[in-house]
Amino acid sequence: MKASDIMTEKVQTLQSDATVSEALSMIREKKVHSIPILTKKKYSGMVIYRDLFRRRTIQTRAKVSGYLTNTPHLSPDDDVLEVVEKLRSSGLPALPVIEDEKLAGIISKADLIRNFGDIYNASSVTAMDIMSHSPVAVREDDSADMAHEKIRGTGQYEIPVITHEGKLAGILRMDDLMEKVLSEKDKISYGQYTSSSGPIKIKVDSIMDSKFFVKSDSPITECARIMAENSLHMIPVLDGKGDLVGIVDQSDLIGIIDTRMSMEGLLVNISGLDHGDDDLYDLTYYNAEKFAQKFSKITGHEYGTLNIHVIRYKEEGTTKYSVRTKLLSGGISMTIDSFDWNYGKCLHDIFEAYDHRLRKMKEKTVQ
Repeated sequence: MKASDIMTEKVQTLQSDATVSEALSMIREKKVHSIPILTKKKYSGMVIYRDLFRRRTIQTRAKVSGYLTNTPHLSPDDDVLEVVEKLRSSGLPALPVIEDEKLAGIISKADLIRNFGDIYNASSVTAMDIMSHSPVAVREDDSADMAHEKIRGTGQYEIPVITHEGKLAGILRMDDLMEKVLSEKDKISYGQYTSSSGPIKIKVDSIMDSKFFVKSDSPITECARIMAENSLHMIPVLDGKGDLVGIVDQSDLIGIIDTRMSMEGLLVNISGLDHGDDDLYDLTYYNAEKFAQKFSKITGHEYGTLNIHVIRYKEEGTTKYSVRTKLLSGGISMTIDSFDWNYGKCLHDIFEAYDHRLRKMKEKTVQ
């Protein structure tokens, strides 16, 4: 199977002199999350909704050329496993397919999920084996503003909605959230709510989607099927009592695929940090490099992927960090999270926990 077999050929594009406002309109109307930007007919880069969504401020009249993400290229003749490896190592939601210096199509994580069963035989792997534990969720009576901050912090396009008893109530999609908030703001601007001087209070339960889920013992092929059929980037995982115990997202599924092309070393993907967070990036890579040396000695694995996502909360003028991580290598799939006011302590606790769990795993294997 080649890239040309799974790529999306009819791609929504914009010229580099288009405005951010035009890009946002295309995202809302066409339901796309990655827009290739062209300079005349030549590919220049990608505007990614996830990255725009994370920004505190956006100049909507600015040209999209100022918000471009540089991306690796794919070729129509690339083997699908090479596509998986390039997409996984890039940390991006989609990559362009270039032929004769022109955009031939695009391959997103969603394209890989739609073809998951043909790419990888994982009949014996269950949701519990690869899911991220302790998922971030919103309550059904939370405000849209609170939901916006939570989903923005996770880096996901959807977030589970739970009741006060912790039961799954539905799924909140970022697209639906933004469309509802923007439509209500438009109504205010046109004077339809002149009797109310305060902000519009939108509750999550008024905009959440259906209750899609899998059980913890469901095969991951079932996760991929439900996600593909319902255009989801993640699927909640419930235990035997119906409680929310985790989520499986696109990266979890793609991460389990053994491409046998991985380069030596531990690939570290960091998300949630901003361009000005050089000190946090340096601290993260320093700790990750030290851990990578231990990881290789303990497991004997020469390659793997470590995903690190950082969420920041403001409390009483001080920043609290939530660091969520996932380690994937061969048959190893582990998730460890940490919360603290001190970012360095979060990283230290996480890597100490990985060290402990990997050594315990090695002891069991030897026995």
